[in-house]
Amino acid sequence: MRQTGPEKHDRNHHCIEPRTQRALTEVMTVVSTNGTPITDSDTPIVSVISASGSSYTVDTDALWCTCPDYERSHQICKHIRRARFALGVDAIDAELLQKLEIDDDFGVHCPGPIVVAYDGGVIDNETVCRQAVTRTHCR
Repeated sequence: MRQTGPEKHDRNHHCIEPRTQRALTEVMTVVSTNGTPITDSDTPIVSVISASGSSYTVDTDALWCTCPDYERSHQICKHIRRARFALGVDAIDAELLQKLEIDDDFGVHCPGPIVVAYDGGVIDNETVCRQAVTRTHCR
């Protein structure tokens, strides 16, 4: 995935792009455009509903969104990132999951996410949930 905008550094000097951090930590729901759970990770056009109830249409292949941030900047917004993570299109680093307070319902209505281990291997969600620090939330 493309990195856009300034990066923030955590205590261990790992870069966390602000939109990526918001995509993982803010309350959002990714569902099909008709509001139902997504069962196929090859569903490119989805709805992302924010905590405020605003709903945005996201195309995870073309990398566009109907939110004001994307319409203003044409950069990959938190909604595109959240949808790609939740669908398993983009992998999430296991170390990053342990550093952030992940949204409790992250990926609930989607087939993803895919979590990549420190050594480059892939970890299933159940393993990540068991091994994550207490402040990290998994489904």
